[in-house]
Amino acid sequence: MTRSTRTPVATLAASAARSIRPHLALVDPLHDNVTVAWELWNMPADQRRARLAALPHSDLLDVFTVIGRYEGSPYELWHDSPAGFAEDILGMTVTDEERALLDAAANEWQVVARVPVPGNYEIAAALSTWASLRMWDRRQWTAAVVAAGEREASHMGQVLDQAQQIACLPEELLRVCIGWQPRHFTGLPDMHFAVVPDADRIGDGDLQNMLSLALRTGVIRRMVALSGADWPPTPWFAQFEQWSEVTW
Repeated sequence: MTRSTRTPVATLAASAARSIRPHLALVDPLHDNVTVAWELWNMPADQRRARLAALPHSDLLDVFTVIGRYEGSPYELWHDSPAGFAEDILGMTVTDEERALLDAAANEWQVVARVPVPGNYEIAAALSTWASLRMWDRRQWTAAVVAAGEREASHMGQVLDQAQQIACLPEELLRVCIGWQPRHFTGLPDMHFAVVPDADRIGDGDLQNMLSLALRTGVIRRMVALSGADWPPTPWFAQFEQWSEVTW
């Protein structure tokens, strides 16, 4: 997975996301573009993305505004395609294998995958950004990135900052928490999506217990665990054998 430059789609989506905040005046989209927005909403992901790419920028901004106003976020247009979000909004180049993994996160409650390091951090940044900008059950969730240690958390923060800059996202739109100890996640509201980029290296017993308990109690509703060099994962992961696996 590699990065490119900021995409026009990202700039327009971010502009629409800002414009629908309550303290800002709304500009009504053209009536024809309201119709286009709902046609796009009901299309399969691949067709939707192709149509989005073909729209003039003024019409695209209208579409983002309509979806943002009625669905809570213009990024809902990628609700079923994290891989499309990574390409269209984060400017990433995604391989077929990475596409399978990213899109599995939209359809499966739990996903285990083996990812060559450092690609796991890029994937974790894409998934946590996508999840935090989504509206789940009509509300925004907090995405947690559970790191193996302080150094890994620092690196993850740098990768996430780069993604935020490329996507032209104001900081207040993102709800991503990065930590490597249970106390870092205490009291987080709606921490329903978690990504563990170095899952095969999580050795802290308290952190393992927190993740297991959070999954059992529904505090974390969806989780993506990425294993680096070791496969199969460490014994702690034996409890997750029923997970959907995407491996390469």
